[in-house]
Amino acid sequence: MATNVKEFGPPFDDADADIILRSTDHVDFRVYRVILSKASPVFRDMFTFPHPGPTGKLDDDDHKDGLPLVRLPEDSATLSMLLHAIYPFAPHADPAHSSGALGALDALTEAWLAADKYELDGLRSTLTAQLQTHPLMARQPLRLFATAYRLRSQALLRTAAAHTLPLAPLTLAALGRHVDLVPFIAVRHLVAYHRACGDAARDCVRLRADEDGFAEVFLPGLLACAGGGRARVCRDSRCQLGNPRAPMPRPETLEWWQEYMEALGEKLSERPAMSATDAMQACTSEWEVFAQKLCARCRGFAASALVLAHNFLAELLKAEIEEEVQFEHYVSHMESSMFPR
Repeated sequence: MATNVKEFGPPFDDADADIILRSTDHVDFRVYRVILSKASPVFRDMFTFPHPGPTGKLDDDDHKDGLPLVRLPEDSATLSMLLHAIYPFAPHADPAHSSGALGALDALTEAWLAADKYELDGLRSTLTAQLQTHPLMARQPLRLFATAYRLRSQALLRTAAAHTLPLAPLTLAALGRHVDLVPFIAVRHLVAYHRACGDAARDCVRLRADEDGFAEVFLPGLLACAGGGRARVCRDSRCQLGNPRAPMPRPETLEWWQEYMEALGEKLSERPAMSATDAMQACTSEWEVFAQKLCARCRGFAASALVLAHNFLAELLKAEIEEEVQFEHYVSHMESSMFPR
């Protein structure tokens, strides 16, 4: 018998409990078989196995205080989370109370594996949702991608893959130290996913590089910035903008718009998750070509309109990528290559 065994305490210390679970770090949980059996088919099957009968002593290798003793391969923190989730009257243990974000991630991961092992589907779904919104998802998405690979969770793979898009292009420097946590085949599929997202972003922008796209993306902001329906015709003969309320933009303006959107599409093909600000900075030279041909008044209106256009495009591109690039396609390849049966 181990001499350093501890009792977990409430709520797993009932005097009339009928079984004791012991963790790998020698913490005992006094529980009821019927509650665990109702929650988990694995526990139910486990408790149907014959348990060694008492030896006449209250304590031996298989008993404590006359109760059956079952040693489990989980530590006390993981068992606590499982049991708190199973017991209908116990407050759920919060893994966020672990030491720091990494501690919480490790605790969530171990709890997810245990929930999967014991077929606790509700807890596994809850833990998946917590992992999808984990603070490290934004800061270290590749680490969460590695966690998703370890857990074989398609939902978490989708979320983590999308969060890696700001890392594009996926060079070794961009991937950072966490690339060692991900198998090479998984990185290959992630690169293919990034390429597909870049193609979708480029095509979405190119489709709006014509007159209709100008009217959809740029003109509403220009009219708003120039005074709405009261927008006036520019009287400066040197200004290329002219009348913002004209049925069609000037050919020179439309030509600039086409070149600008073509350049933007190429930038987005490499970095499909660029913010509106980053996208504007990436196309500074194309904007300056147009700005030099505008009067000071129209230049200010056009610059403000371009900010609104990029904000509009950012939302449009996000929806377009989510709709056009289904990560399930890449997950299916990963299932066969990364998760052999």
